[in-house]
Amino acid sequence: VKMEPASKKMKFDTPSTLRMETVVDCSLTRDIESVKVCVGRILERKYTRSVILDLNSKHPIPSLSHLKRVKNDRIILCLRNTVDGVTKFLNDLNIDCTHLGDFAIVEVAKDAPITRRHFESANSKWPCNFHENKQLEKLVNNIFPVDELDLHEKWMRVAVEAAKEAGRICATVVVDSSTDTLVAKSADNRNYHPMQHSVMLAVDLVARSQGGGAWPLLSIGQYNKPTESKILDDPDVGPYLCTGYDVYTTREPCIMCAMALIHSRAKRVFYGAPSKNGSLGSSAKIHVVKELNHHYQAFRGLLRSDCEQLLSNNQCT
Repeated sequence: VKMEPASKKMKFDTPSTLRMETVVDCSLTRDIESVKVCVGRILERKYTRSVILDLNSKHPIPSLSHLKRVKNDRIILCLRNTVDGVTKFLNDLNIDCTHLGDFAIVEVAKDAPITRRHFESANSKWPCNFHENKQLEKLVNNIFPVDELDLHEKWMRVAVEAAKEAGRICATVVVDSSTDTLVAKSADNRNYHPMQHSVMLAVDLVARSQGGGAWPLLSIGQYNKPTESKILDDPDVGPYLCTGYDVYTTREPCIMCAMALIHSRAKRVFYGAPSKNGSLGSSAKIHVVKELNHHYQAFRGLLRSDCEQLLSNNQCT
């Protein structure tokens, strides 16, 4: 009999040693909203099935499809703030109220739960359906394998060193995660050109690595032409500069830089020091705006102390 190898236990970061935090949509962290409904008691259990069928066929409630219609001997009748006029409302829908009684108003979850915390809150009010997304749970709860954190810190150190070598307040590194190789890196140059933030320069260097680029090559920048990449070799990858690439920047991107990474189709963005004008968690969360046609994951706090020390090189907002 062939023995299966023992599974390797994965090490995860813990809140007490949190080295990085996911910047998620506020909808994933705020309390779940409630809505009032009228419920009634099914007077005899043997009529439960017929009452459910009658209500589901004559008065379905699509906005509450995430909820189970019945809780013990009680059933959701309709969205309502008061029990006054409930019987007439149901009779007008030709719903048999003979086996219903003890009408009451209760609060239930307004929307389908997305996270386990939402589910536990919603389910405590009224039974609901929930399909857990394990990957999302790890992100929301900042659970990261230690070896991945080590890798991310390695690349952020490259960005920190790039800023130090150039004597600038911040720097950005673009990495092909499929091969763990550097694609481009650049320090900040905004004191000489208002648009040459390190992120903008790094994106331009990625373009240069692919035969493009708009700005002259500066001594504070470097790029490598891709030789082997699982990302670039993928026929489904569109003609965008940073598709599938990870971006490590020592300082939270402003709205211009955050949007440039949207347009370039970056996969993930990691930053160390927050900024009052930052658009990935501080003043906005550009990466989760639903109306945009691309979204990347954002993470903050990676080597934060090292990145904040760079800001003493200059004063910049």
